[in-house]
Amino acid sequence: MYWQEMTTKTFADHAVGHMDTVLIPVGSVQAHGLHLPLGSDSYVPEALCRRLEAHFPDRVLIAPTLAYGHSWGLARWPGTISLSSRLVAAYASEVGEQLAGWGMRHVVFINGHGGNIGPLTEAMERVAEVGSRAVLINWWIDFRDDILQVVTETGHASEDETSVMLAVRQDLVRMGDAESNPYRLRRVLVISEDLLDKAMRHAVAGNPKRGSREKGEAILKTVEQRLVQLMEDVWADRLFEETRGTTDGSTENH
Repeated sequence: MYWQEMTTKTFADHAVGHMDTVLIPVGSVQAHGLHLPLGSDSYVPEALCRRLEAHFPDRVLIAPTLAYGHSWGLARWPGTISLSSRLVAAYASEVGEQLAGWGMRHVVFINGHGGNIGPLTEAMERVAEVGSRAVLINWWIDFRDDILQVVTETGHASEDETSVMLAVRQDLVRMGDAESNPYRLRRVLVISEDLLDKAMRHAVAGNPKRGSREKGEAILKTVEQRLVQLMEDVWADRLFEETRGTTDGSTENH
């Protein structure tokens, strides 16, 4: 069910006291190469939420998308709308607290943008302080090993994200405009305005020209399976693996 599509009566009758999990798609409005729509970071989380809702129609609510994010590194590109980290954190925090106030025991942020990770972590702490459990899913990071079984690289507007967008909203993708970025940051994260031309040349990190709809469908299927299992683990409190010491002083999972 979609939160904004319910009336206050249907919400009271079918959600309050009956449903305890809400999914919040979180995105951004920013340049994604020259070929992907500015709203790519929202379209993908929304698609993932739809897939989860299909699995658990009586268990999860989908909240309205938090469509604006923190995008300092791409703020100079036409069309990008970048909010401060402080504002994104405050906005997500208050939304999360309000959702928790309506009985949402599990507040799940499905995030599509790296610049939101810090602000959303702060929001999670606020949600936890009011008694709910907060979960943050960064699909391109959390399931990177699985994604790399399908594509050769991951990166902003690169092969993986381009492929997924071709599967989600092919009508908005302009592959004829795709340009690749030959540069990769070699070591630790460095932030500097004079490095942006290499870090985000053509507003891309990688080569989107390798992307395809078939790869995107494969990624979505894998991520969907992982998310279904994750939600079942959240509800069953299977979030930790017990460890035991070994004879050499290390630990092993079991």
